[in-house]
Amino acid sequence: MISAYLSDIIASAQTAFEAASDFMLAYIPVIAGVTAAGGHTGSAALFSSVTLTGIQLLARLTTAVIIPLTGCMLGITAASGADPDLKLDRLGEGLKRFTVWGLGLTMTLFLGILSVQSMITASADNAALKTLKFAVSSAVPIVGGAVSEALSTVSGSIALMKTSIGGFGIAAGVCVLAPPVAAALCCKFFLFAAGVISDLFGCAETGRMIKSGENVMTVIIAALACFFAFITVSTGILLAFCRS
Repeated sequence: MISAYLSDIIASAQTAFEAASDFMLAYIPVIAGVTAAGGHTGSAALFSSVTLTGIQLLARLTTAVIIPLTGCMLGITAASGADPDLKLDRLGEGLKRFTVWGLGLTMTLFLGILSVQSMITASADNAALKTLKFAVSSAVPIVGGAVSEALSTVSGSIALMKTSIGGFGIAAGVCVLAPPVAAALCCKFFLFAAGVISDLFGCAETGRMIKSGENVMTVIIAALACFFAFITVSTGILLAFCRS
């Protein structure tokens, strides 16, 4: 019963992973193109390459490793429940911890690289943009100052457009990933309540199965949270370092 119920949530989570990955493939070039049009070409190229690589790696990890691993976790606990002498409970718990730590490490690595490199490229892009404005103001006679102010106005308009696109990307991430997260959280809560009742009545085997379901939901929630955090934080880094 637990496996049948969890399979629907796992399927919806996998659909959300695929939808978020497809959305990022369309979203990243758009916001990177707008960023490049605003004069931050180095930051745009860095954001596009690192973010596309990171989101594709997360997508492959979830679909090829994490989703099959959740089935293994349920199977291991089912075997342990059928034969308590196998003592496989800690193996399932270890798989959960390994998956959560792996997701966190992957996201931290890519976001760390993106943050450090964005600081460098954004500074270089800002210096180049200021140099261009100064050169236009000095080199073009009479109307050089007006042209330089026009460049500043265009840059401000592009920055506003970039912020709007970034806000849309974050909102789209919420719309795609929030429903499966809410379903997984509700399922985890009810499994926890069922586990408490099982322990009260001394149903150890049933309690182990329920605990396995909790572990599976924890893995699914962690994967969905990593996807959303990657979309949100990478967009925030781009907007923070490329404000003008």
